[in-house]
Amino acid sequence: MARINLKQQVLLTTIGIAIISVIIISLIIIPTIKEILSLKNNITETQKFLEHQYEKTQRMRRSVHSLDGIIEQTKKFLNTTIQEGNELKVITELEKLAANNNIDQNLKAQKIDPKEIKGLPSEEEKSLPPILKKRAYYTFSFSNTGSFANHVNYLKEMEKLPYYLNINSLQFNKKNTDNLLELRFDANVYITEPK
Repeated sequence: MARINLKQQVLLTTIGIAIISVIIISLIIIPTIKEILSLKNNITETQKFLEHQYEKTQRMRRSVHSLDGIIEQTKKFLNTTIQEGNELKVITELEKLAANNNIDQNLKAQKIDPKEIKGLPSEEEKSLPPILKKRAYYTFSFSNTGSFANHVNYLKEMEKLPYYLNINSLQFNKKNTDNLLELRFDANVYITEPK
């Protein structure tokens, strides 16, 4: 067997170390770096997901805290409207109110459903809150005769009714008799579906 000189030994050792280093780098270090980068991406995605879930939970918590207020506002809304089918009850109450205040009342009612009206919405409908737009309502046309004091009392009592009558304008006209005035106005009341 031939002896290898020192120069060849150093060269063979260097080549051996280089080959072992390439094997270690390709089999251990590169896969480990890839795994670390993959873990970094997974951690970033998990962090984004958790932040999104946290924000969602915070919004839900705020919604739950404001739920009582929303329920109260909904009850107020429902109290300002009449349920479909209770129209006769409303007319009866208005007739009793007129009789209690010595008012001779002529009342006409007309149901209006904006969904059935074609064309542009009216100015009044444009100013409505979104919850009332496209909602059916009754227009009550009043032609009342009585003294001014009786009309004022009638209107005050009308304000105490459990639903909201939207009146845009009042028109007083003097009757031929001394103390009597005619009061004309239209009032809208919105309809909710029966429970």
